[in-house]
Amino acid sequence: MVKRACCAVLMILMTVIFSAGVAMAKEPAAPEVSLQEAVDRALELSKSLKMAELEKDKASEQRGDAQKEVKYTPTGMVNPEIESAYATLLQSELNYQIKSKSYSALQEDIQQQVVDKYSTVLSAREARGNAQAAYKKAEWDKRMSQLKLQVGILSQLDMTGVNTTFEQKQSALVQAEQDLGKAYVEFNALTGFWPEDRPQLVTDISYEPINVTSFTAEVNRAIDNNPDVWAALQNVTIERQDLRMALQPYDIEKIEIEMAELSADEAEDELEKQLILLYHDIVSLEGGIKAAEQGISAAEEALEAAQLKVDIGMGTEGDLLQAEANLKSAESTLVGLKASHSAAMAAYFNLTSRDVLPAETPQV
Repeated sequence: MVKRACCAVLMILMTVIFSAGVAMAKEPAAPEVSLQEAVDRALELSKSLKMAELEKDKASEQRGDAQKEVKYTPTGMVNPEIESAYATLLQSELNYQIKSKSYSALQEDIQQQVVDKYSTVLSAREARGNAQAAYKKAEWDKRMSQLKLQVGILSQLDMTGVNTTFEQKQSALVQAEQDLGKAYVEFNALTGFWPEDRPQLVTDISYEPINVTSFTAEVNRAIDNNPDVWAALQNVTIERQDLRMALQPYDIEKIEIEMAELSADEAEDELEKQLILLYHDIVSLEGGIKAAEQGISAAEEALEAAQLKVDIGMGTEGDLLQAEANLKSAESTLVGLKASHSAAMAAYFNLTSRDVLPAETPQV
């Protein structure tokens, strides 16, 4: 009996210790994280990137093996085995170059994702602040309306409308909290934090309007650096090289060259379309940002006027709360637009093979 009792106590202690350890491990954390730190974490944690690196290493080994089978570059009529070995080397070289470019492109893609998720959290955080300000104003309206109802200067119908508005603002605040939580879950999954963690993002992503002097040059730059388009163009070169050898009948090789050229043209056209659409999205966002900045200026002036009225006894707390809510709404709109702009610019820079990460500005 004593032995059983000791075992039972031991099991309880182990359960308590284990539960405490799990609780400690999952305790929400709020470390300060810059954009660059977030990128470094995402690159380090990415299993896809590790897989891409292994595929590149494998392609390198295959290229080396193929190189051993080729003693010289075949010209004219040569042994079919020599032609086959040379064709294998060309394909192995192309495969290695594709894997190398894909590895580099994946690094840029991950950085682009981090910019997107980082910006989304900043935007969602500002949206929650906007919802909090609107809720605070609705709460004040409800409290004042209840007093008016009690003294008979407000109808029950009007009170119902006030209650409806209050409930709407309350629901909007709950939704804003949920949106912020979802934004953190996606950011945390990418950067290796627990889902419930709330890292403090300390970088304000600077806003710089897009500057394009030659869109033709931008398209060419994107084509030259896109792994898919590059692979399609290289495949055309290989098919033309195959035409010089007797691997397949001449007519079939000609058809395969034409197919490869059409595939390359289609890849170029698709990339150009993506770039043009993205450019127009960015320009549209910049127009919205300019309007939002003007809206903030107007809201700031209105808040100053409301504060002045309160100071001289001609305004109410409700007027001041409304002005504060209007300013918060304008600020939230601007932050949201800038977040979308930073994500779009990261995508544009990625397509044109530029540094994906925007300039960082520490938050004040």
